[in-house]
Amino acid sequence: MCLPGSKTAEGGSDRGTAEYEDLIQEIVTRAEGVFLWVHLVSRTLRIGVLEHGDSIDMLRRKLKHLPSELGEFFRHMLDSIDPIYQKEAYRTLAVTLRLVDSERGGWPLFFLWLALPVSKKPRVCSASPMQDSPAIRA
Repeated sequence: MCLPGSKTAEGGSDRGTAEYEDLIQEIVTRAEGVFLWVHLVSRTLRIGVLEHGDSIDMLRRKLKHLPSELGEFFRHMLDSIDPIYQKEAYRTLAVTLRLVDSERGGWPLFFLWLALPVSKKPRVCSASPMQDSPAIRA
């Protein structure tokens, strides 16, 4: 995959490659060793490139506006959810956090399934496999 502005087979400038390497170095520096922050920021910037065709300058501006602290970054992510979906997202997050805390007396996994909207619940089964069991018929 060629980065915009990178050297191609036709012979072009590799100035773009250096700009992307500088952006990568800036991400690594701001991460302060927190790999999860790097993953989340990289994902955010990648979406900007793939869905909006963001330039290197736009990626730099986005990076400057992203919080460096992981907790603040999570808040930024939650605040960026479309208001129509926020209630469902917050509810799912709250139930998930309770499940994570289940080792200390939280809720069982079944409650997450109950909390999901009907349209998102996985189909468990349409008929009991035991209905055709010889032991059931006897």
